[in-house]
Amino acid sequence: MAKKIFKKLQKIAENVPKVYESGCEKGRAETETKRVSFENGETIEVVNNTIYTATTPINDLTVTYPKDEFICSLNFTVADTGDVTITLPQSEYIGGAPSLSNGETWELNIMDGVIVGGKVE
Repeated sequence: MAKKIFKKLQKIAENVPKVYESGCEKGRAETETKRVSFENGETIEVVNNTIYTATTPINDLTVTYPKDEFICSLNFTVADTGDVTITLPQSEYIGGAPSLSNGETWELNIMDGVIVGGKVE
């Protein structure tokens, strides 16, 4: 099991866009990363090489995965009040499934159904 997780992490590291050191604008990535905003109550089907950011605090979100390989990031703050319902497809978690609570900010990085995430302090 540990070897399988390690191989997934290696694959994630290999797919992180590299930043040009010269010849281009500072910070421009070799691969164009898309940025998409979402709101509370939405259903989003994630796509490859995309960063999803909630425009306001959320307590209801449904995420679906594509059939092809993908890597993406979800960034959101959980609403201060109300039940938290974040629905993800069947996934593997590195470090365990997140336990989301009201008022917390989270970043979830997902690659081919494997999630690494953490609370942002």
